[in-house]
Amino acid sequence: MIDLENVDRTFKDYVSKFDLNNITIKRKYEHTLRVKDNCKKIAKALNLSLEDTNLLVLIGYLHDIGRFLQMKKYNSIVDSKTIDHADLGVDILFKDNLIRKFIDDNKYDNIIYKAVKYHNKMNLNYELTSKEKLFCKAIRDADKLDIFYVATYDNNIKDFYILPYVEGAKLNPKVKEDFDSHRLVDLRNRKTAIDKLANILAFIYDLNLDASKKTITENTIDNVINTFIKTFNVKDTNECLYLKNNILKYLNNT
Repeated sequence: MIDLENVDRTFKDYVSKFDLNNITIKRKYEHTLRVKDNCKKIAKALNLSLEDTNLLVLIGYLHDIGRFLQMKKYNSIVDSKTIDHADLGVDILFKDNLIRKFIDDNKYDNIIYKAVKYHNKMNLNYELTSKEKLFCKAIRDADKLDIFYVATYDNNIKDFYILPYVEGAKLNPKVKEDFDSHRLVDLRNRKTAIDKLANILAFIYDLNLDASKKTITENTIDNVINTFIKTFNVKDTNECLYLKNNILKYLNNT
């Protein structure tokens, strides 16, 4: 039995050991709470049992558990420059045995381990049972759906983009190739903020479940793009319109 009240207390107790005045740690804390709420919505849409719903919500709490130690240890959450936060997360949970503070029973350990470990990988080309695959897909979707929230409502949105904004910049050809091929953008090829915008919108291509895709509307896309335009005072919106039109075409055909 998964006690979500205990899960919530345990998560908040763990995070309290880190500096919540640090904007990045605070963001990841708030992100986790929104992702676990996304997990509830996805579970409802999938008509999951109460136990499976609670399991997915637990995974929502745990998916980014490695982010906090990553930030404390490296003062960065850029995986390519530090450590894969999902791999760090499963080490904290299963090597350090933190998982037993969240749930006494070990019968879900394989699902939890794989869902946390694979939630940030480029694809799910791993040997998984049908149930493991379902939970892996669900947490990947719940995580990505929050990106669109952050890209619209984060008060420090310029920090979210990391990359510099260059007026009139075109999409990096390699980023454009990924985007046009309906696949995730290779982060190594991002050069400017417009590449990051493409990177964000391309997450739609990696939504696995119909229940998740249905939450993405033209209004969702407009909110992300309009926030980008306002944030950087964009005058030339050709690249933005290109991204929007291609995403809408994709959604209308899936």
